[in-house]
Amino acid sequence: MRISLKKGLVVEKHAGTHPVFFLILKGRGIFTTGKGDFELIGSDYVSLEQDEPRDIKSLEDLVILGVRD
Repeated sequence: MRISLKKGLVVEKHAGTHPVFFLILKGRGIFTTGKGDFELIGSDYVSLEQDEPRDIKSLEDLVILGVRD
């Protein structure tokens, strides 16, 4: 799926129900996982386990490719 978030938008912390891989296509954001906070930019990625908590804070307009299992 393609996810687009305007600068300043927050996807609140929630429990995961499936493994997911996020690839940053454009922009910059903070991704919070069970392993900590990570600032990601274009071409960076993060992979999350099924039950790992997650949230996203967009620092710039952000475009993400999300692939879930």
